[in-house]
Amino acid sequence: MKQKKFFFNIQEQYENDVVAAEKDVSIEVTGKKSRVRSFGGVFKKNIINLNLKMVKKILKDIVNKVSFPYLNVQNLEKVGN
Repeated sequence: MKQKKFFFNIQEQYENDVVAAEKDVSIEVTGKKSRVRSFGGVFKKNIINLNLKMVKKILKDIVNKVSFPYLNVQNLEKVGN
């Protein structure tokens, strides 16, 4: 159970970081405040409401802004104990 919670927390933090980055990037690219509240909403909103060039710019900027979860042996050993 400890391992499941550990991985869930990593995923949740990553999704929250993506949503926060989308809010910042959206203002920079479109000049409008984003109302996205969920990880899935980042992708739905961009695809439906913007032109393809803006979508690509927003998603590229989000990827550059958010660091992917990083697991190392020490973290995994802590969870395993």
